[in-house]
Amino acid sequence: MYFNGSAIACLTIHLAGIVAVIGTFILVQITATMLVANGGSITPNQPSTASWFNGGEAIVPIKGEPTGTIIDAIGQVGFDPVTEWETSLKSTADNTLRKK
Repeated sequence: MYFNGSAIACLTIHLAGIVAVIGTFILVQITATMLVANGGSITPNQPSTASWFNGGEAIVPIKGEPTGTIIDAIGQVGFDPVTEWETSLKSTADNTLRKK
């Protein structure tokens, strides 16, 4: 994760486990509450104690280290959007991010 327009990664969270070919991996901040529409709850794959993401950070998942392959990105490394990344009515500020 790259905070406030940094070009250097400020937070690295090593994911543990395996994601099925057609599966979902849920990473959450440990204090997050995971609720679903029917009143049930979701168990995350990996809770993290790191204090992170409020909307303006760039997130770049990488497979393999130390010079791994970039899997995807949310935001733009080295650019500070100030409070959020947004497109039309969708915003990253204080929202849950889900990537298909």
